[in-house]
Amino acid sequence: MIIAFDYGTKNIGVAATDDEEIFSFAKCSIPTKDFNESSDVLIMTVPQIKDARILVVGHPKNLKNCSTQSTENAVEFSEKLQDLFPDKNVILFDERLTSSLVNRAMNASGPKKRTKKKTIENRNSKDMLEAQIILQDYLKSKET
Repeated sequence: MIIAFDYGTKNIGVAATDDEEIFSFAKCSIPTKDFNESSDVLIMTVPQIKDARILVVGHPKNLKNCSTQSTENAVEFSEKLQDLFPDKNVILFDERLTSSLVNRAMNASGPKKRTKKKTIENRNSKDMLEAQIILQDYLKSKET
């Protein structure tokens, strides 16, 4: 099993493969502040992490392939994962354009009435979908 993360300042999107590592599935979104307060939230929310052999973290760079603050945050998160799970292979994987793909897909589904609750639900969905796309792209890269 492979688990992917899209680390953000508000939420961490999570996706996982099936046992055969063929398909990716959006799993959940974890508030970043909850993870920063206690990394145990990761194991409680994503118990499959114990069975994973690879942890993929989205590595955001700008279109000129330069690092940003988001890049540094993702690197720090990947280092924390490696410390928490020393037996796992933690991989940083290019996630450029992931956000724009998800935004386009969500906007294509039609206009929505915006309420605070809907905005939070959309943000959580967006984070999970971004993690799923990162994981799909990672799986595709392994095919070649």
